[in-house]
Amino acid sequence: VSHRDMNSAWKKLKSIRAGVAETNTSCVLKGPPDRHGRPTFRRTDQEIADEFARHLSTVFREQESPYFDDNHKATVDEWIENNQHLFTPRLSETSEDNTPERITVDEVRKAILRTKNRAPGDDGVHIIMLKRAPPILHRILTKMYNICYRIGFHPKLWKKGKVINIPKPNRDPHLPASYRPITLLPVIGKILERVITVRMRARLEASDDINALQSGGRPGRSTNDQLFRL
Repeated sequence: VSHRDMNSAWKKLKSIRAGVAETNTSCVLKGPPDRHGRPTFRRTDQEIADEFARHLSTVFREQESPYFDDNHKATVDEWIENNQHLFTPRLSETSEDNTPERITVDEVRKAILRTKNRAPGDDGVHIIMLKRAPPILHRILTKMYNICYRIGFHPKLWKKGKVINIPKPNRDPHLPASYRPITLLPVIGKILERVITVRMRARLEASDDINALQSGGRPGRSTNDQLFRL
């Protein structure tokens, strides 16, 4: 490598480091004005996280509708409590011990391989780890999934997501509204959901329980199909 090439490489490295430093120092959010109407700013990591949480709590709130009031919620909760049998896993018609049809290792392995290599959730478990794991781990996961499936249980930890705020282009980086939240869920929970989804989809496609014109949520169909019909 020539001396000129080395100088060029160091200049490029310095420019990258300068860009990173500039990005970090500019990570300041504007908060609501104080009681005197003066603007406030969030600078520490905890203050910025709290400000994002405050903003998201105002954006993702329940709709003001008679179907979302406390009385309606109480009615729905009571109906669910009195109809628990409708929410238990469907029993296998051929099972002698009256237990749900077991999830197989092959189902789990296919669900893992079909999951895209996305960022991990709060537990730090990456999908690549499961794809490269030895067969014994797939058998352990299958056993755990069967327990969840048999008793109709989905652990809360698998539903706990890590929110990453992605900056929107051409927006003020100091405003919380200029970021798009992305929720990263634990991949172990997503695998179980994929297995159940595949089963539900296969059953619905094989029955008359779904309208022939339904396109949303069905493989090989899209909005274009409905536009073509129109």
